[in-house]
Amino acid sequence: MDKYTVRNESGAVDVEASAVAYAEALVKWVDENELSKETLDTAVHAVFDRFRGQTILMPALLSAATIELNNDPSAHKANSQRLHKHIQGLRNSGVLKIVKGKGGGVVRVNDLPQKEDETPQEISE
Repeated sequence: MDKYTVRNESGAVDVEASAVAYAEALVKWVDENELSKETLDTAVHAVFDRFRGQTILMPALLSAATIELNNDPSAHKANSQRLHKHIQGLRNSGVLKIVKGKGGGVVRVNDLPQKEDETPQEISE
């Protein structure tokens, strides 16, 4: 806490200035340590682009997407956890699908073959 504590001329703690100092340090830390949604999306989709239409086991997807991030190996565990949560979000939004059983894993919905009776929906403006 002392690291971000700012004191005024009389030696008392300046709460507002201290809050600003902490906020600036936090923003810098986030920029250096957090991965954006776009960065995570790019890594996951790069794996599916390389293995288009294939079902990928979750551990293999996490490992391949982590490698796509080109991060320090010491960040592997943290990045794998971030990617896992991101993949769950993509599944919840319908971008990815989890297939259970033999041959199961994660698949990108857009890569699945359409049934003959299905026609692509037109985009209405």
